[in-house]
Amino acid sequence: MMTLLEMEKGLGPDDFVIFCNTGLEDEGTLKFLHQQQTILGVPLRWIEYCRFHKWKEVTYETASRNAEPFIMMMLAKQAVPSGHMGRFCTTELKIKTKIAFMRSQGHRYFEAVIGIRADEPTRHFTGKESADKWHHVAHPLYHGGITKPDVLDFWKAQPFDLDIHPLDGNCVLCFQKGAGKKVAILQRRPELRTGFYLDTEDAMGHPWSTRYAMQDLVDRAQRANTQTSIEFWEAQDEPSISCFCTD
Repeated sequence: MMTLLEMEKGLGPDDFVIFCNTGLEDEGTLKFLHQQQTILGVPLRWIEYCRFHKWKEVTYETASRNAEPFIMMMLAKQAVPSGHMGRFCTTELKIKTKIAFMRSQGHRYFEAVIGIRADEPTRHFTGKESADKWHHVAHPLYHGGITKPDVLDFWKAQPFDLDIHPLDGNCVLCFQKGAGKKVAILQRRPELRTGFYLDTEDAMGHPWSTRYAMQDLVDRAQRANTQTSIEFWEAQDEPSISCFCTD
């Protein structure tokens, strides 16, 4: 919504619409972005983290879907982003990648316009949080009083919408999501009970969470019903944390 409103104002030659793909995005998110390009005419640039060249450009068809940028980042850091190690995934895969792209376009300092809404005050950057030596952040929806119902109404009027389950979001099992939510996701999507999230804990030597291993959540998902799981983990004070990667 924010992108289309900005397009109505008019995009100049130094304005870029960027999507930083992590390789862990839901396929529905990628489809949604592709529809914005092909149906609504959004001039979207697809970019990904690259360890040696800082960033690389991809397309909807060539964008990573098997966590390649994420894995490359973890190998470079020799760590898994977690409550213990910090949320360096956003810094490396989103912020630094975006800065590297803009510098390659000749911009040593720029404004990053991000769609944080007015009903998301904990995600709104202010003061020193909102700027560094490379860029500053603007939140036009926040200052325009745009809330979630406004966004939902906006997309109801469009020929398509984001078609993913409300629990998923991007980076489906992000360590900042509450354990109860992740157990519910693992019950609904059993294909996630093996593969990337468990393999990386074994390979990197420490879990995504400081309180439990991913295997613990898989085990609980396999033996408990969703409501019981959510109640158990909420009782353990494991809330979801608002993410600043614009998920």
